[in-house]
Amino acid sequence: MGMAGLREYVALTEQGEATVDARRGLLLRHEAAVLARLDALQADLAAVRRKIALYGEPALPTTLSPATPVFQETR
Repeated sequence: MGMAGLREYVALTEQGEATVDARRGLLLRHEAAVLARLDALQADLAAVRRKIALYGEPALPTTLSPATPVFQETR
């Protein structure tokens, strides 16, 4: 959610209980936007992995934990 959305949310919150439905609607729209971006990123990731496969190297794991090295240092 951008700054304008956050400002709107805060303004609605300051108006109290009467704006609960409006706040929920704002959050639902934000959720839909995040899901759309996530779908686009998943499609981009799939395309990159197909390109990596052309080189015969396995793709990175589906999920990376903070401890998972992306690149291994060789000496």
